[in-house]
Amino acid sequence: MQTFQSPRLFSKMLNAIGAAIIIVSTFLTGSVARAQQEYYYYADGHRITLTPSQSWVSVTFTSDDETEQSAALGSTEGARLFPLLRLALLPNVKESAATVDSLRASKAVSQISPVFQTADAEMVITDEFIVTFPANTGMDKINAINASYGVEIVSEVLGQENTFVLRATDKAQLDLLSLANRYQESGAAIHSAPNFVRIFQKMSPTPPTGPLAGTNDTFYPNQWYLNNTQQNGAGTTLDADIDAPEAWNITTGSASVIIAVIDEGVDLNHQDYSTKLAPGYDATGLGSGGHPSGNDAHGTSVAGIAAAFGNNNMGVAGVCRDCRIMPVRIAYSVGNNWATTDATLANGITWAYQNGADVLNNSWGGGLSVTVINNAIANAKNLGRDGKGAVVIFAAGNSDLSSVAYPGYLSTVIAVGASNMCDQRKQPVNNLCNGYEYYWGSNYGTALDVSAPGVWLYTTDIMGAAGYSAGNYYAEFNGTSGASPVVSGVAGLILSANPNLTATEVQTILQDTADDVNGGGFDAQMGHGRVNAYAAVQAAGVPSIFVDVPNTYWAWDFIERLYNAGITSGCSTSPMMYCPTTSVTRAQMAIFILRGIHGSAYSPPAATGTIFSDVPAGSFGAAWIERLAAEGITSGCGSGKYCPNNNVTRAEMAIFLLRAKYGSAYSPPVATGMFTDVPVGSFAANWIEKLAADGITGGCGGGKYCPASPVLRDQMAVFLVKTFNLP
Repeated sequence: MQTFQSPRLFSKMLNAIGAAIIIVSTFLTGSVARAQQEYYYYADGHRITLTPSQSWVSVTFTSDDETEQSAALGSTEGARLFPLLRLALLPNVKESAATVDSLRASKAVSQISPVFQTADAEMVITDEFIVTFPANTGMDKINAINASYGVEIVSEVLGQENTFVLRATDKAQLDLLSLANRYQESGAAIHSAPNFVRIFQKMSPTPPTGPLAGTNDTFYPNQWYLNNTQQNGAGTTLDADIDAPEAWNITTGSASVIIAVIDEGVDLNHQDYSTKLAPGYDATGLGSGGHPSGNDAHGTSVAGIAAAFGNNNMGVAGVCRDCRIMPVRIAYSVGNNWATTDATLANGITWAYQNGADVLNNSWGGGLSVTVINNAIANAKNLGRDGKGAVVIFAAGNSDLSSVAYPGYLSTVIAVGASNMCDQRKQPVNNLCNGYEYYWGSNYGTALDVSAPGVWLYTTDIMGAAGYSAGNYYAEFNGTSGASPVVSGVAGLILSANPNLTATEVQTILQDTADDVNGGGFDAQMGHGRVNAYAAVQAAGVPSIFVDVPNTYWAWDFIERLYNAGITSGCSTSPMMYCPTTSVTRAQMAIFILRGIHGSAYSPPAATGTIFSDVPAGSFGAAWIERLAAEGITSGCGSGKYCPNNNVTRAEMAIFLLRAKYGSAYSPPVATGMFTDVPVGSFAANWIEKLAADGITGGCGGGKYCPASPVLRDQMAVFLVKTFNLP
């Protein structure tokens, strides 16, 4: 979907006087002079040519009152009005010359200008432009320069030194475009360009015509992009997903990781993430705190894909389920268009990284490159996260073009394309793989970095009747708009696993661990491949407490939880080791069991040395062993002994754990013969089957329990975490 909504924002322009009136006039009449007129501006020191639209001309009003604007336009048929931007676009220029002449004479109109057309946006000049003065230029000199040109300061641009939004007053002697270029070409500024209004066509998700077919979230089974079991039909590709459940076995995210959704606003009251929102920002100046207007549901859906709560018995699961969301509003809808300005976009990006965002999701793009946005992105990449860099992610675009949309093609960002349900680039083809969505295709090209699923994405919608549906969730979100937050969620998981990574390292991990579905390495269709969350989190090198238990070890999570609960400090402290395949002794088990019952701070009474003949008062674990007996969990190994150095068998473990869980008087149900190597009536059969019934064990494999085998320290971690429900 194109909302991917590239910001197509609108600038305000000053009175077109002098030569500018001639330019506009020839543009409207289609004379030879029009063909000879060259329109250009500067970006990063390069001269960029602008192409006038053959269909539209812009009108800038002196007031943002919609009634006054409509009155000035009169009955102009087909006009597109953007009241808050003091802007209107008029169609059929040649036929509207009389209307234009009338408007030019109106006091309600400050300027009439060409509309500049790109492949995916309309760029409009108003009466504002953005200037960066040299660092050593003081305010007195800046004010003097501005006064000499008939210009006033509107506002500062966040995070960019000596950078201002300026407005031409009625004292200016040049049209806005010439004025901006004069600042640059004269050397008064190191950068100067119009504060373009960018207007993108709003392409809301359209329900497909085909059938629609980890967690307890209501709609999780429909989220094929997280775990594809061909739930949408046999014609799709099994496992063409991001392996989210596998990644969640390592991490479900961290509340310390914030994903900024830089978009048209996020529903601040949504039940599936409202309690984990970071403070938001409305860069449009409308004061919403990041909340959308009306039916502007795009950002709400994007947020749900990236980081909706998981395993909360409702709605959907976000990719980074426990990450936080920062709503940053940088645009809003006007009819079928998305509207914003270059300064608004730059301020939104800057505010996000300056206020703690780790990942910046941008499901928008389009138009031509401008310095103020490029600088904001570069600063986020270089200065965010205390110098480690914020991860900046952009949608590639939905126009089926062989080039990535701006700003996605910048080297400072991660450009994301959309894949379909058959692990291919999403193409405008009417079949099941592409969700029967024949009306859009993912942009591609050499600037594409990675791809992610972009069709039939089940996600959040604005609560209630507003938004894409009448409910709180939406089943068919799509586009690179949807693929981008999938990648942002994976980036959040990576940083949750290893917060010490730089932004560049996160990008490298995303690219290196992506599934190369086309084979042969990087290609223009899919970039480095379709992202794989599980492989990415593994590659992140989750910091492990114990050097002999890497994050890929099968019991890693249970061992780490056992340590964090204070029940064990491992088998060595220099270096920190756990010895996962070492057998557990009966003395060690006494300590583990009592800490599980009473907590990590528990200390038993001093031993007397009179309970067991083989446990003297000063021997290892003596106090714990005697207390285990006092609580009725053990009576020893027979003949007045405890056998402290013997290994605990899996049968003995069942008795220890269940007595610790239910009390010394507990008696389990009669065994039925659940395991082939544990006959009914054999030692501990009742206890072993109850341990399995409680979900604490599934046996040792092949329908067996291995009752006489010693308990290893990795197995013990699993038993204890499950028995005592350790966090």
